[in-house]
This record gives sequence, structure tokens and C-alpha cells, in this order.
Amino acid sequence: MNKEIQELTWRIEELLGENQAVEVMHLKLKLEVAASRLFLALGWMLSESRVELLPSDYGYQVRRITQPATVGDS
Repeated sequence: MNKEIQELTWRIEELLGENQAVEVMHLKLKLEVAASRLFLALGWMLSESRVELLPSDYGYQVRRITQPATVGDS
């Protein structure tokens, strides 16, 4: 697991273990807002042909398109 993800996991477990519902709710809302913004940005980037989605073991891999598609490319 990525070190950054592991640190977030520890923090979430710490918050849940403290039984501080307000902090947990705040964290949940921040994560939902961040995810919403991420998907909005990805949607825009897809519509502008800046990125492409490729199948992956975890869902999808996002790859930046470095060369614009030309007529006849598929």
C-alpha cells in the first residue's frame, strides 16, 4: 500500500477509535467534496481529450494524452 494511503488509513482509524462523531463527519464531508471535485475535473479533462481512462485491476487508470488525436485516429 502507498505510504500516503497508509498514513490516511491510520488517521481515519484514529478518528474512528476516538468516537468523535463531529470530526468523523467533518472528515467524511471533506472526502466527499474532494472526490466530487476530482470526478468533475476528470470529466472535464475527458471531454477535452486531455486524459483517457484505461481498465485496471482497481477500476480505471487515468493516463494523460500527450499528442492530440488527428483525423482518422481511433
